[in-house]
Amino acid sequence: MYNRLYYAVFIVLLYGSIIFAQNSSFVSKLDKSQLDLNYYEKLKDKNIILNVCNWGEYIANGSKGSMDIIKEFENITGIKVNYIIHNSNEEVYAKLKLHTEDYDVITPTDYIIVRMIKNNMIQKLNFDLLPAVKNNIDPFFFSLAYDPKGEYSVPYTWGMSGIIYNKKNIDIKEEDIDWSILFNEDYKDMILMAIAPRDAFVAANAYLGFDLHTTNEKEILKSFDILKKQRYIVQDYVMDEILYKIRDEKAYIGVTYGGDALTVMKQNTNINFAIPKSGGNPFVECLAITENAKNVEAAHMYINFLCEKQVAYENTKYIGYATPNTAALELLPDEIKNDKRIYPDKECIIYMSKRISELDNGSGVLMENLWNNFLNNKSVKLPFNKILIFAVIITIIILIILEVKKKRRKD
Repeated sequence: MYNRLYYAVFIVLLYGSIIFAQNSSFVSKLDKSQLDLNYYEKLKDKNIILNVCNWGEYIANGSKGSMDIIKEFENITGIKVNYIIHNSNEEVYAKLKLHTEDYDVITPTDYIIVRMIKNNMIQKLNFDLLPAVKNNIDPFFFSLAYDPKGEYSVPYTWGMSGIIYNKKNIDIKEEDIDWSILFNEDYKDMILMAIAPRDAFVAANAYLGFDLHTTNEKEILKSFDILKKQRYIVQDYVMDEILYKIRDEKAYIGVTYGGDALTVMKQNTNINFAIPKSGGNPFVECLAITENAKNVEAAHMYINFLCEKQVAYENTKYIGYATPNTAALELLPDEIKNDKRIYPDKECIIYMSKRISELDNGSGVLMENLWNNFLNNKSVKLPFNKILIFAVIITIIILIILEVKKKRRKD
């Protein structure tokens, strides 16, 4: 009897420990011994609330054994983080322009930084308050055309957009995948297009044989015509939703980024990601402080914390994107560092950055206005010829109904 009791207790304790471990004990913790506590604790009793705006699923949050970065920052600094998620650079830009949000720290992409600098929306950084940035961030990223003197932004992640697809449904060699696949009517209603104008126009530009970042307004208009015609074969225009739809096989081709794609590939082995043979769309996501930030020193502290070696390492492991942090990069396994889908050649960013800086003029505004109006106009889902056919059918039905009513009156 006692043997059975001991056995039962052992089983209960074993399963209890497993459940406890799964839910709590494997979360990565911050090693404070590696940090300058005098730096991080100097605002601890100031009751500061820091408004941080970032993309969804774009910081380690304690799930899947990762570090809860915001919680660790709050614990060490005493600063409360009000974390806000946005869906596009254009959304953040509009809110800053209209002064409808009080952001302190934002995460803008390279091309929108050009415009934010021109319109005094973000402020020059005080690098004396950013020791981890100076020590750990690759200087290469502070010489790019979107922020040529490296004064306004700190690189957060970088990489390249490409095509994510289901190998069961698309029997094409990875090296043959190109942007044209997004315009193939054979995949009608299974295509997910990017909601971001830059990614959408890159796909159309490549399809038409233009420079991926063309500044020619005639070419931009031709690409827009192609995007309008494409709409009737597109299932949806998405951002983060693409991860779930592709993973769950509710769609089987779309535009996304290397970091996100590899996360989905781990969850569904039918999924693959390829940089199109005509070229991908390089990007650098950055951290910046808004011109009207209320907590400037705390904002610097938050950016610096993200650039600490352990924090940056935990973050890049969780979100899957390439890190510009050389200290964190050293800790990653070679199979990740050598994967060109995550870490493409940095040289491609130089040309991209130059062209998007040139694009931020009339042609760039034209592209974004066309795209935003297009997304807001749901009536253009069908191309003109199908709208015409639909209208003719409706007209015929109405005429038949009127004719029937007319005959009934005569009878």
